[in-house]
Amino acid sequence: MNLSYELILKTPALKFIKKQDKNTQVRILEALEGLRMIPPEGDVKKLKGEQHTFRLRIGTYRALFYIDQNMIGFQGFILSFSFFFELIFLKITHSRPIN
Repeated sequence: MNLSYELILKTPALKFIKKQDKNTQVRILEALEGLRMIPPEGDVKKLKGEQHTFRLRIGTYRALFYIDQNMIGFQGFILSFSFFFELIFLKITHSRPIN
């Protein structure tokens, strides 16, 4: 039996993904699906100075997420670092300025 995390896409995350073009939507969703595996698959790195917090590189996007024992949650496009301390979340940011 393969163990996997539960991936939850909350409303802000869905809105962010729906605003992207079709190819970007597919790329993000496929990358997020890799986070369900134990350990998470993809270009994942542990963030320094943050306990249980990682980043996933998805092309020019970065998804920041916190792993709980039972699931990975997805909070969406958040700019406030105050959300870092929620129990479970994932944050998508763009690595380059968007003009």
